[in-house]
Amino acid sequence: GGDTTVMLNNTPLRSSMNAASVEQAVHVPMALHPAPGRVLVVNDRGHLGQLARYEGLTVDDLEMDPLLAGPRSRIGTPETFRPKENYDVVLVGCDMPENVAAGRLLSVEFFSRVKRLLTTGGVFSFSLPLSPNYLSPAEKELLDVVRATLSRVFAHVRVLPGEGYTFVASDRVIDGPIVPRVKTDFLIAQVLPSLDSTRVVEANEPVKSTAVNSRARPLGLRLGLQRWVELAEVPLALYAAILMVVMATGGVLLPRRLSM
Repeated sequence: GGDTTVMLNNTPLRSSMNAASVEQAVHVPMALHPAPGRVLVVNDRGHLGQLARYEGLTVDDLEMDPLLAGPRSRIGTPETFRPKENYDVVLVGCDMPENVAAGRLLSVEFFSRVKRLLTTGGVFSFSLPLSPNYLSPAEKELLDVVRATLSRVFAHVRVLPGEGYTFVASDRVIDGPIVPRVKTDFLIAQVLPSLDSTRVVEANEPVKSTAVNSRARPLGLRLGLQRWVELAEVPLALYAAILMVVMATGGVLLPRRLSM
């Protein structure tokens, strides 16, 4: 179906999102900005193909892994990226935080840096493949932590629980209806009409926890690993050992210094 998976030493390095998920990840935040003109994609997972449907749009692609950079991609990290002009929309290709690199993309430090790449009232968005019907305890806690972390940086946060969970954050009010600006194959015909109002309300109810995911306190990584444990029914002792190994290697894999 046009999906791709990049392998490194027989290990999946990154997979594109399925068609319905990437439509949601792109066209929902684009619909919630009044006039998007400049867009930055960090870690393209099918986003660029969807953005090509918009006329007159300036799109930059920032790849953090040189192996996945295209001929027109910029190589670097949002922490060190210094564009000549800020962006109306920033889209980040995330995955569940099951390693140090993925966990970093959901931290308050990362969100703060992304905000500095936005124009006034700009929109920041990413999607996570949370369970479509029933959130496990770890997933529910992760949802709360991510929302609380976003709320620490942005005035308004909105979550759409469709094909995965799409998080949209801005200092602009983003409570209006979602009306895509371009023709879509799945979003208008299938995803939006099938949204369960109860799930939407639950995904956007007031956050009960004030816990924030940060480099010093990587709750997102812990919960991502806990979700994997729940799915795989891994013994608790093995889960603890995995978590300790991941935390011990964090200082090596993360950037030494973040330019804020």
